[in-house]
Amino acid sequence: MFSKKGVSLIVSYTLLIVIAIGISTIVYSSLKVWLPSDTEECPADMFVTIEEINCDTTAETITFELSNRGLFNITSAFIRFGEQERTVLDQLNPGLENFPEPIAPGKSILRSFNIADKLVLGETDYKLQVQPAIIIDRVITPCKNLLVTQDVVCN
Repeated sequence: MFSKKGVSLIVSYTLLIVIAIGISTIVYSSLKVWLPSDTEECPADMFVTIEEINCDTTAETITFELSNRGLFNITSAFIRFGEQERTVLDQLNPGLENFPEPIAPGKSILRSFNIADKLVLGETDYKLQVQPAIIIDRVITPCKNLLVTQDVVCN
């Protein structure tokens, strides 16, 4: 009286759903084990400021003072520069993120970079970003919670 074709179709869909849920559970648990769970963050009392910026279009250089206003030594930083409207800026110090000497709390250093390839003809408004970094397992990791941006007018 009843057709068994409908029952076998329901059973096959149910098995397909159970297999999909089982595979997704296995993938989730294995990814949770393989991927790092804790991301390292910079200390909350790490703070840096940019002071005395001098942008010279004739010499094609930017010079500024980087001051440590926090409670920890700053050993590395990513320094970026670009036009005012840009959201992603070019890094000025690729491969040279580590400072020769750490910046102690209350101290500052003078940094100078060549910006010849970053200058845009007719543009005078730029911005400078400094993002301190910490070294974790010999890898430089930028501090996500600390990004200092300063507007720069080049003459």
